[in-house]
Amino acid sequence: MNKYWIYIVDNHQRDLSSLCWWAFESDFHKGDKICLLPKFEVKPELFSVERPDVIVWNYARPNNINSIKLASKLGILNIIHDTEGIPHDISTYFNGIKENHLKYIDEIWCWGKEQALFLEKRFLNIHNLLKIRITGSIRYEYAKSLPKVNYQNYLEKIIWNTSFCTISPKFQSAWREFTLHHEYLELTSEETLDKFIKFAADRQSGAEYIRLIVSSLKSNNLTVRPHPFESDSFYLETFKDLLSNVEFSISGDVHRDLSEHSLVFQYGCQTALDAFIRGIPSVKPNRGETNIWARVTPYIDPIILREKISDVDYLRDILDIQKKLFDKYKIN
Repeated sequence: MNKYWIYIVDNHQRDLSSLCWWAFESDFHKGDKICLLPKFEVKPELFSVERPDVIVWNYARPNNINSIKLASKLGILNIIHDTEGIPHDISTYFNGIKENHLKYIDEIWCWGKEQALFLEKRFLNIHNLLKIRITGSIRYEYAKSLPKVNYQNYLEKIIWNTSFCTISPKFQSAWREFTLHHEYLELTSEETLDKFIKFAADRQSGAEYIRLIVSSLKSNNLTVRPHPFESDSFYLETFKDLLSNVEFSISGDVHRDLSEHSLVFQYGCQTALDAFIRGIPSVKPNRGETNIWARVTPYIDPIILREKISDVDYLRDILDIQKKLFDKYKIN
């Protein structure tokens, strides 16, 4: 029997293409009615009027638990498929969701075994309350359906996928972000301030690394792609004297951008996985290992990289290094 499904779209730049593919091109839905609903359009009256059979939520956090409760009371099946999937710190996965909230959730679609095991340890009674399924990621099943990128055709075309929305949020003030970060992670004000200072230092050192590379390239060879929730003001100021060499992405799909570049710069950004699946090498402009994505991305001295950036064999070597790192850290 065909069903009516609603998928909550967390961010259209990051998620819309993969959800469209999942809904209309994959083999999962056959004859089902599908609604892709922006998260800002989640309203109680909509569920009462539409009465879908299933809602697939973008995450389970305190800010949407009341909507999940309402859907449950209306007899709607609630599924959680966390959009971000692998957080910087897995201890934040389902952070703020209490065990008595689980009765409103019917299934959790986990990316992998580590998430499932984490939930089983966190909620000892979870199997009596709901189903846990290891499904993989809709976002990356879509990426795997796309062809590999012929990065050799785009030599010296580089892209920086930034990930500093915490200190430069696009949709709210930095102070509001600080307050939410402080409360969500249950850190002291001093601990939160230390983290923000570190983020700022990492962003500045990354920008200096990128400037050193860009200064030796031809015009319009760097694309800056700010995180979907990040303001671009810092980067406009940083590269104002190099704007002939820099473009800012206006694409709604990260894979459209990746398809036209030979090298990705990112630091602790999940686009390391997007690029790896598409066969594009990545390097990080900072030496640290802030999370798993930084650990699977090599750091290369910028002077060396600047000299080798158009060398196909060198770029292939970077990708080979990444393959070994992905194996080392067991990212399947």
